[in-house]
Amino acid sequence: MCNCIKETEERIKAKLSENNPKYKDKTIKQVTISNAALMFLDEGKTRTELYSPTNITYEFFNKNDELKTKKEIVNMSYSYCPFCGVKYD
Repeated sequence: MCNCIKETEERIKAKLSENNPKYKDKTIKQVTISNAALMFLDEGKTRTELYSPTNITYEFFNKNDELKTKKEIVNMSYSYCPFCGVKYD
């Protein structure tokens, strides 16, 4: 299991003040990658995985036989770490 999410957050935090004039005179307290989910595994273990909100639009006929359009957002999780390519257990 990799630790890419935490490592990437730390790298961003360390480099942000150096490379971005907007943050030069500021103290970066925390960097958090959005769309990270805490996954509960067997034997009480946990890990953090990234996911992507995915927009779905579909049509259907309601009870009055009228064509309707509906939009939903579902979360798509990854089988592999998008940073290093290691397969999630």
